[in-house]
Amino acid sequence: MIYTPNKIPPKWDGDDIRASHIVNAENVDLPARPVFKADPTNVTLVVEHGDHHISVLDGDVMEPFHRFQTRYAPARRVQFTPDGRFVYWASRDGWITSTTCGN
Repeated sequence: MIYTPNKIPPKWDGDDIRASHIVNAENVDLPARPVFKADPTNVTLVVEHGDHHISVLDGDVMEPFHRFQTRYAPARRVQFTPDGRFVYWASRDGWITSTTCGN
């Protein structure tokens, strides 16, 4: 048999999840509104797998206005918050990350 259950099941509860939550100081004192000039309904994200970055492009002119580093192997799909302020993505090694989108 290839699959053998663990003798001791792994523990991952609410306390573990809260302990893994990282809040970066630079995101605490954000301005009230995003400061980029691009139309927030036409922002494009490019996931750069080769060097683990995501570029944020103004979709009207397809020019980058922000770029940030990601963890290893970001997934291709990213998700914006409804106000367009933050973007979330998963990495293939299980991390969920969010950042501001070009403040």
